[in-house]
Amino acid sequence: MESSTANQITTPGNQNFFLSPQFPMQRQYEALRAYLVDEEPSADVARRFGYSPGAFRVLCYQFRHDPQKRASFFRQPATRASIVSRSRPRP
Repeated sequence: MESSTANQITTPGNQNFFLSPQFPMQRQYEALRAYLVDEEPSADVARRFGYSPGAFRVLCYQFRHDPQKRASFFRQPATRASIVSRSRPRP
């Protein structure tokens, strides 16, 4: 019986989305996750995600000490009131 990628849950393309992030915020998120959650060595994480060791330390410092940096990874859902106010024509 031959296997096909159509029936697989994960494919190399899906894995690459996480392993090789293309967007800066996603790259920061994945690097921080690898370091803080997976407990990978900071030098290895920095190298894998394209940071110098010093730049990665700064990113970690910002994440730990700046609530706005943490919040920047996740957009807050818009409320109905904010959507309606943006859709109304301004005088």
